Amino acid sequence: MAAHVQRLGPVIAPARDQIAMWLVVPLWCIFLCVGFLARTRLRCLVWFVGANLGAAALWWVLQ
Repeated sequence: MAAHVQRLGPVIAPARDQIAMWLVVPLWCIFLCVGFLARTRLRCLVWFVGANLGAAALWWVLQ
């Protein structure tokens, strides 16, 4: 019965994907902590947009 099950992805994820997976949580915790230190909502929004752009750029470079 198990022979009929199709896998959705590779059996072993590449090291690059593992590193990205484990770095996401600490990076977002840092971004959230620093973002909430902002004095205004606009600065907080700028921090979050900057964090998203930084994460997207880092992901794009590592691909």
